[in-house]
Amino acid sequence: MQVVDTTERDRALAELDREREARRTAELEAAKVRLSHQLVLNECNQLRQELDRQRQQLELTRSDFAFHVSK
Repeated sequence: MQVVDTTERDRALAELDREREARRTAELEAAKVRLSHQLVLNECNQLRQELDRQRQQLELTRSDFAFHVSK
């Protein structure tokens, strides 16, 4: 009967499992960061649109005021 030492194989498999878990964790974190980034971009775009609307409204108000003052 021959005894086979599987210590190195077991270590390698355990290391592989740790690496897989680390990769899964890193991929999950990357997905969270991408989602957060997209949410911030969406908010930024909404704020830009609101700023544009406010600027347009300000210009209309100024034009209306200048028209009434010049009468």
